[in-house]
Amino acid sequence: MKNKKCRNMLFLLTLVIAFCTVFVSCREEPQYMDYIPTYGDKSKELSGAYDLLSDEEKARIKKLHISNETDVYNICDFGAVSGEDCTQAIKTGIETVQKNGGGILYFPAGKYNVSEVITFSATESAPLILMGEPSGSFLSEIILTSTIESDAIVIASSNVSLAHLIFKSNMKTSAAVSISGEKTTLFNCKFECTANSKTSDALLKVCGSDALLTSLSFMLSGDNRYTINFTKLPEIVSKNNKLIDTYIGGKVNGILIDSQDSTGCPEDILLSRVTLLNYSNGQVDIKSVKNCTISNSMLDQGFLFCVRLDPQGIGIDNVTISENYIAAAYNYGDESYEKCGICIPESDTSAPVNHVTISENLIVFSQYGILVRNPNAKGLFIYGNSISCDYSLYMRTSTDNAIVSNRFGEEFYIGAFSGENIIQSNIINKLSLDCSFDDFKMENIVTVKEVEQ
Repeated sequence: MKNKKCRNMLFLLTLVIAFCTVFVSCREEPQYMDYIPTYGDKSKELSGAYDLLSDEEKARIKKLHISNETDVYNICDFGAVSGEDCTQAIKTGIETVQKNGGGILYFPAGKYNVSEVITFSATESAPLILMGEPSGSFLSEIILTSTIESDAIVIASSNVSLAHLIFKSNMKTSAAVSISGEKTTLFNCKFECTANSKTSDALLKVCGSDALLTSLSFMLSGDNRYTINFTKLPEIVSKNNKLIDTYIGGKVNGILIDSQDSTGCPEDILLSRVTLLNYSNGQVDIKSVKNCTISNSMLDQGFLFCVRLDPQGIGIDNVTISENYIAAAYNYGDESYEKCGICIPESDTSAPVNHVTISENLIVFSQYGILVRNPNAKGLFIYGNSISCDYSLYMRTSTDNAIVSNRFGEEFYIGAFSGENIIQSNIINKLSLDCSFDDFKMENIVTVKEVEQ
């Protein structure tokens, strides 16, 4: 009896030891944890877009109201009359406020026509706010006439803010607002384009630094036109620009990120809590950038693509696409053209695409969830996504990539492997017969038999 009890105790002790061993091994960091990119400060994970704003940026938003501590100038005192050409009155008002050390140039409810280019001089840095009626109903309109043939409102000064204004462009080309200065703030502004323009020029051009663009709305039409262009000009630094809480709609292209400087590109761009419901060619088109984050946003009704990484110039380095809803759903079911959630297409340049992180997105209602055809794309980290598209993942060649802990609801295809790849802990619903996957089958769950491509 005593021997039986001892055997039972020994058996239980063995079970406990075995359980503890398994438990500890499960708690060890998996192999791919060392692969996770560490670009940026992980203490700044997005729990809300404004958590990423500096104290100085938050202060810029708080200043956008009339108070006893701010000098206020009424645009009507400079000769502006609603419904008439107010170009000269606005120029005089801007010059006066800046020379007096800054303040608010107030636009009461009304329509203010502008027929010539208005420039905020680069030699001025006094804080200046152009503010409309702050009721939230967009009662103060700045109407840009068709006589303007270049960028209409050029902000080369530092510390300029535009708030509670609607910009209506009748221009057939160029930007309504172009920013090349530092610390420009746009808050609660609306952009509309009434001209049926065939140009690809964006309505808002951002080529300066430390621009804070928040609570904006864009509604325009023009098949080739972009709404916002983040770009780099020669000899002008373009860095640390943020677009937050913004709506883009209409038959128009969305956001273009590129460079007009062959030796540089925009750096440190944040797009967060942006709603894109535009349905021309694409929604976010990235050509050249270093450090760009697209997060907590809704990219829906994309026509050809929601996010495209198509490198030019010095290429694309360190892009994070995280925690978004992505659907190239416009005319969903029409198979006459490709519709991609995220795509890295073939390129006729050798410009690189490096260090792209695609994590924790829901990608649906697209022909391709993630499409990679560019052989120069490498160092991709695809993690924690749920993708249900005709092709959840289509990749011609996987080079030094990590694909971990995703749910691929439909067909999964990788044509070839190069370098060191980590593919594990994925749920793959349909594995293509043409996918050479033998080295990775044991590390993933394949729930449906292989299918022909």
